[in-house]
Amino acid sequence: MRLAITHVTGYEYEGEVVASYNLARLTPRSVGGQLVLDHRIVVDPGVATFPSIDYWGTVVHAFDVHVPHRRLEVTGRSDVVTADAVGPPADAPGFDVLERDDVVDQFAELLAPSSMTAADEVVAALAGELRAGQSPVETVERVIEWVRDHVGYERGVTSVATPATGVLAARRGVCQDFAHLTVALLRAARVPARYVSGYLYPLTDGEVGVSLDGESHAWVDAWAGGWWSVDPTSGETAGDRHVRVAHGRDYQDVAPLAGIYHGAPSKSLMVHVDLTRLT
Repeated sequence: MRLAITHVTGYEYEGEVVASYNLARLTPRSVGGQLVLDHRIVVDPGVATFPSIDYWGTVVHAFDVHVPHRRLEVTGRSDVVTADAVGPPADAPGFDVLERDDVVDQFAELLAPSSMTAADEVVAALAGELRAGQSPVETVERVIEWVRDHVGYERGVTSVATPATGVLAARRGVCQDFAHLTVALLRAARVPARYVSGYLYPLTDGEVGVSLDGESHAWVDAWAGGWWSVDPTSGETAGDRHVRVAHGRDYQDVAPLAGIYHGAPSKSLMVHVDLTRLT
């Protein structure tokens, strides 16, 4: 489907901020059948943005604000044609291939634990149980099923700083937490995995031209002879309702907005995502 996306983030401060330095990762990617027709970022107070490509292939817009301000608003607008769901390769290899030295070397960064996906003894033991006697594809399916069956979707229990071990302990969380725990389990089972950020159109049969409230979403890429995008929140292969923006080791590699500033303390944060089906 073709989607128009508006993502607005607003920060309010208790007094004046005199300088801020920011990175925005709000630009969807033209990759894997997804096509970006148009994208722009607008900052208020008005400043220029400077795009570049980061290590993971994500478009990053850098901008600085050096005029006193009490509010900062960043708006990303995109026009995207999404891609159909693609399952695992028909000839997916076994663990004898995934554990070869050249494959482990190629995906070393996506097998190693990151700050949000480190595995403790509990995570490692569970990963071993889910992998036992299974192929890589079957291991991915069992991990997704286990996370869906044992972690409840609930807001306010976790935060952006909650690691996979904390999600497993709480057995509650949101899409980011489902993705972090899934990545941690897959890596502990020796399946290369990466964290994906983007958007999810909320309806399977939404009306053309009608705008819907949405939000940022997270899912997972697993490598089993080829990349396979799976959404542990829904338990499905990611498809035409998913809009990919970025991927990396975990949320810290793909945060939509990050920066530092000098001035008054933060007062409030507002995030709104609007999704409109165009075709």
